[in-house]
Amino acid sequence: MAEATVANQSRNRNRTNTLIPNTSGLGNAPVEFESFTPFDAFNFESYNDRYPKLIEFVKDYFATKKHLFNPLKSLYDPFIQGITNADGKKTYTDFYQWYTEKNPTFGSHSDLSIPEYEVALVQMCRDLLFVHSRQKYILSNNARRKTNNLRKTKTNGIITHANINTLIKKTINNAKKTHMSSRYLLNEVQRKTYGLTKINNKDKSEILDLFNLIESKLPGEAYIYINFIEILYHFLQIMGFHKPAGESQLDTGLEPFIKYFTSLPILLYPTYMQLDFKITLLLCASPIINFRLTNRFRFVHDETLPPMGEIEHDIFFHGKRSHRYNVYDQNNFKKHNFRMNQFIQLLKPYFDYDEKDASLYIEMENNEQTLVITTEKQENNIIMSANQQKVCYCLLLFMMIHEMNFGYVYTFIQNYLHNYTTLDDFFTELDTSQTQHTRKLYRLTDIYKENDENKAIEKFKFLKHIDYKNVFINFIRLLFSLKEDINQIESDIF
Repeated sequence: MAEATVANQSRNRNRTNTLIPNTSGLGNAPVEFESFTPFDAFNFESYNDRYPKLIEFVKDYFATKKHLFNPLKSLYDPFIQGITNADGKKTYTDFYQWYTEKNPTFGSHSDLSIPEYEVALVQMCRDLLFVHSRQKYILSNNARRKTNNLRKTKTNGIITHANINTLIKKTINNAKKTHMSSRYLLNEVQRKTYGLTKINNKDKSEILDLFNLIESKLPGEAYIYINFIEILYHFLQIMGFHKPAGESQLDTGLEPFIKYFTSLPILLYPTYMQLDFKITLLLCASPIINFRLTNRFRFVHDETLPPMGEIEHDIFFHGKRSHRYNVYDQNNFKKHNFRMNQFIQLLKPYFDYDEKDASLYIEMENNEQTLVITTEKQENNIIMSANQQKVCYCLLLFMMIHEMNFGYVYTFIQNYLHNYTTLDDFFTELDTSQTQHTRKLYRLTDIYKENDENKAIEKFKFLKHIDYKNVFINFIRLLFSLKEDINQIESDIF
């Protein structure tokens, strides 16, 4: 693909710039910009003869979304992320109902047809076309940030191969100092993530093999669960140039990968977009687990990991906490999902905030005011809005179910509430000698802090002004008010 001139770049405002090496081979040659070819200029014809169904699939989807034909763009998935109504509010899929209608026995997923995978599949096809046509991998997020910072330090913004090679060496040395695992220290991996290494003939052939697989499965068979899992595996390996993400069987080959996920009681559902807190909670009410599907190395909890690292992190770490899939036989897993669905549906009216409410995202003008849920005697306290209160409760539930290890959350809450005859007993303990469980529960409020890795405070600006303890007390008060309803869930179980 020819390099775009400055004039071409200014005419094509929808293009996204990424750094690529000048092909002169000189160590001090400037590293120039290359724009991703826009939809109308992409050379689909060179692929159409061999992969007509794949190309038709991609062109049909992006014909009305041309600005999203770019590997740095994430497509919105209405099945997972909701449909916005005329009034601006969202309607979400009832994930539990959707799943139980599709798989009422909670049996094997292997032969399930899931047309909703279309969004993930078309993005994978788009990204593979870009990698193959450009003959280079997509610049990693961490590398993009570092090269952008490097450019700011250079005269006229010009950086060279030598600059980037120096930056790579520094990255490797810093990783060694922090004892990062040696598998992330390979210079060749770093060069690929910085866009300095073109794909070789083996890489090209591997992409074409995946095109052949997808072509053979389109239109309908690509959405059969076991087929989609196979496509997913090859995509993750290609985009991570087969570098292992962790100590798991997911990196040992296609067959173990397929066997693992077809025998797992939960159903995988990938999205490119990072899901927000509320959707993550709603998914916990079902046997469906989301992971972030990515086409490049990303920075995940202090490590730069290949795309396989995302699936391992979201499923092996968060999934075991939120979905408890590793400790149940089929019948118990079915009961667990019934309980969690009932529990989350019971609490939904208290965390289902309105996303279009601007007060959730705008910085408060008066930094001296403190937001509370119930009136306190302090002079500067003001009552937060209903939507702000719902956000606060949503974040506490997100921490309890998704982040922290409370085990069987429904059972934990049942037992915890049983420990106190009245709310006064709880308040006395909170103010005096806290038990281990109460201390752990109060740690849920860490999500309101600026240093929390979930970065909730960056999205919801009003959190900078809340009274943590006041919110926590009212959250417990809410749970106590629902005590009988929570106990009833166990009585209703089939």
